[in-house]
Amino acid sequence: MQQTKSFPSQRLCPGCGFELTGYGRFAPCPSCANKPAHRGSTAKITRYDDTPIPFLRRTFLTTTALALGAGLCIVAYGLWLAVGVLHHVPFFGRFYFPESSLPHYQGAAHLIGMLGSLIYLFGVWEITSRRDSILRFTKPGTRPSAVVRWVCRGTQMCWFFYHVAAYAWLITYPTDFVYAATAGVLFAIASLGLIPFALDLSGLASWAFGDEFSNSLAFSGIGVGCAGVLLGLVYTFGVPGGAIGAVIGLATVVVTLLIPLGVFLYLRAYFRLAGLTRWSIRCRHEADARDERLRARAATLTPEPL
Repeated sequence: MQQTKSFPSQRLCPGCGFELTGYGRFAPCPSCANKPAHRGSTAKITRYDDTPIPFLRRTFLTTTALALGAGLCIVAYGLWLAVGVLHHVPFFGRFYFPESSLPHYQGAAHLIGMLGSLIYLFGVWEITSRRDSILRFTKPGTRPSAVVRWVCRGTQMCWFFYHVAAYAWLITYPTDFVYAATAGVLFAIASLGLIPFALDLSGLASWAFGDEFSNSLAFSGIGVGCAGVLLGLVYTFGVPGGAIGAVIGLATVVVTLLIPLGVFLYLRAYFRLAGLTRWSIRCRHEADARDERLRARAATLTPEPL
């Protein structure tokens, strides 16, 4: 009586039947160079292949929160800036955006910023946690730095407090310089904290998707952070006189013109990181389903009689 042949943990190439056990999940077959069928992407190299699915889901959740929260904050800043610019448009601005309505429009912008900064802070808090540290995969047994974790959390928390202070300054105490100075200093601290957080997040991006993507994330974060520090201090305390003041004023104008590009690249990196993580989850599910079909197919094979 012939018995059915079973391969409980075997993976076979769908092209030539070569045994792929021990090779990468998305690696081409060494025998026929057949590549697994999955959706094309610019990031073909990923180390998410063998990481646990719960880790990928948490990473997708946190990166989506970062992208959504940062996007809402950008909308808030854009609304605040647009109202201020439209107010100075002749005839149109004075009719639709009078001086008395500016605090209400700008206050609404800061309310949107509060919501966005809370969502963003959730993403920062989760992605810097110990259980989601990439050191558990790159250096097992190594604990992540508590200093870096709390520096990132503490500085990025300042985005929310900045919006609270700015809202209180605009609505409740419009002539109080203390609230204006507090908002400016908090904005500068939060911007400065973007630098270590971008470098920490680029470590995850480099491990998972390669150095090209991580470099883009790191450089855009450093650029936006430095620009935010300069703008926060200048718009709060003003520009000093003399040659140094002229240099600072010129740098402020240049940074103001270039910061939209840096913000776009930084926000694009967040959305791209979330999208690539989602793509990795889908590829994992597709690969698991394909392996299951191949095991079921192999289980139906019968050995040749001796």
